[in-house]
Amino acid sequence: MINKYKLMRELQELEFDELDLTLYLNNYSNCKQTDDNELTKAFSEKNRMYEISDTPTAYFGCTPSKYPWEWLKQLWPWEYEEDSF
Repeated sequence: MINKYKLMRELQELEFDELDLTLYLNNYSNCKQTDDNELTKAFSEKNRMYEISDTPTAYFGCTPSKYPWEWLKQLWPWEYEEDSF
C-alpha cells in the first residue's frame, strides 16, 4: 500500500527542486552541469503515482477527475500532520 502522505511530501520536495533549478537556470542559462530532464522525469513519475493513489494535483485541465468530485473530500496539503508521513 502506498503511503499517500509520504508520496505527497516527496512530490512537494521534487516540485521545490524543479522550481529552484528553474530559477537558477534563469540566471545561469549557459550552465551545462545541470540536467532538468532528470528532475522532470522523477516529478512526473511521482505525480502519476500520487494521482493514481489519491487525487489530482492540478485543478484545471491536466487530470480527469471522478464525479462526485473526490478531491473535495481530501485534506489540503497544509492540513497534513507532520507525524502522518
